[in-house]
Amino acid sequence: MTDSLRNKFLYYSPSEYEEKDYFADSLIYVCENNKEGSIGLIVNRSIDVQMVDNFIDVKEQKHLNQKIALGGPVESTSIFVLHTIDKVNEPDVWVTNEIGFSSNKQVIENILKGKSPDKFIFSFGYTGWGPNQLENEIAHNSWEITNANDEILFDTPNNLKINKLSEVSGFDPRIINQTQGSS
Repeated sequence: MTDSLRNKFLYYSPSEYEEKDYFADSLIYVCENNKEGSIGLIVNRSIDVQMVDNFIDVKEQKHLNQKIALGGPVESTSIFVLHTIDKVNEPDVWVTNEIGFSSNKQVIENILKGKSPDKFIFSFGYTGWGPNQLENEIAHNSWEITNANDEILFDTPNNLKINKLSEVSGFDPRIINQTQGSS
């Protein structure tokens, strides 16, 4: 298996689904994709919780008003961070040479204290797939795949990310013929 899905966006588009499906209208950034499975974060959903609610012991508070994304159903009570790479914060997973994925408390506290990086997304939970599970779902047309874009990922408000993706990619994944999917 190749790592061809890492650093890609996925948009949930099965041939049949109900709006109450967990992944309905979800834009997922794929952080890891290998023979052991895949990991991603839903990057277009925020929950009404701020970092201050979870790290009140941090004395130097810079980003405590940051909203937390709902990254996915796996380990949904744990905090993860997708962030740009810098000299201070070594990621748990290197997504690209510029982007990392971490659950390390020190990395999270460094960001809250303003010790860089400047671009990051905090999330509760992540989205995970077992070996070949994501590839099978893609083969059954459940996901639209597009190239990731740092501007969409870090600089676009969550409620506008799919609109921006549509603008950048030249198609709206919400209105793609549900029976076509991606290959």
